[in-house]
Order: sequence, then structure tokens, then C-alpha cells
Amino acid sequence: MLVPLLTAALLYIGYTCYSLHITLSKIRPLGIPYFITPFYPTPIARAFLFPFLKLLFKALGLSHHHKLVLMTGGWQVRQRYEIYRQIKSDLFFTVSPGGNAVLHVADPDMAVEILAGKGGNGELYPKTAGISKAMEIYGENVLTVEGATWRAHRKVTGIVIGKS
Repeated sequence: MLVPLLTAALLYIGYTCYSLHITLSKIRPLGIPYFITPFYPTPIARAFLFPFLKLLFKALGLSHHHKLVLMTGGWQVRQRYEIYRQIKSDLFFTVSPGGNAVLHVADPDMAVEILAGKGGNGELYPKTAGISKAMEIYGENVLTVEGATWRAHRKVTGIVIGKS
């Protein structure tokens, strides 16, 4: 009974380390600062893991460390620009084991460029396949299509969504 459990645990650790390595190998060449957090900050992870990490950081004398702040919910509202000032950059990634990477942007113009996808063909950041697959049950819509079809859907829904 112990051997299969230990094997599964080792495989999981190996997978998370490998996916973290792959994600970092994509992010490092960009030259954008990044922080590795021990878990992706989902509500469940925050509820169960964060209290233990908070105690650990406090025991190590790191209670005001910015990595700890990045794992709390709503840090963007409480910190505002302070963390960007500390790292001297208007953007940074948070990366967690499992290959999760989140780009945080403080410059409004840069955020608009990223969200609008102002690449050469207007599709700099394509949608993830998971979201598109899940929303396909509703047919073609803003969340499932790209390019000219997306622009047509966006034009129709833009009145409701608001100007972007």
C-alpha cells in the first residue's frame, strides 16, 4: 500500500518540477522579472496552505516579504504600485509549480496593448484551448473564436461589455 502511494507522490513531484522548469525556460529569455510561488493562489490553496506558509515565513523572519504578499488574495488592491516599485519594473510574472504563470502589469497602456492583442495580425495572445472547449457548447461566441470572426462578435457584444 505504501509503495504505490510513494510512487504517485514522486511522479507528482517530478511532474510539477518538470512543468515549472518548462515554464521558466519560456519566461527567462523574455527578461521580465518573475517570482516563484509555492502554489497557484486558488481559494482552496489559500485557505489550507497559506496559514502554514505564513507561519514558516514569520519563523524565517520574512513576514513582510513580497513573495508572501503575492500569495494573498487581493494583494493588487492593498499593495497598488508598491510591489512594482520594489522590483523597479512595471510588469512581472508569478510562476508556480504545475506550470502556472501569471503576468502582472502596472502600466495601463501596456495592459491595453496586451489585452487588445496588438500584434502584427491583431492576435498576439490567443485564447487558451480549455476555455474555448468549455464554451463551445454555446456555439460561436466571443470566448471561442479568433480573428475576423471574433471582431464581428466583439462589435455586437461591445455595446453590452463596454468600450475597450
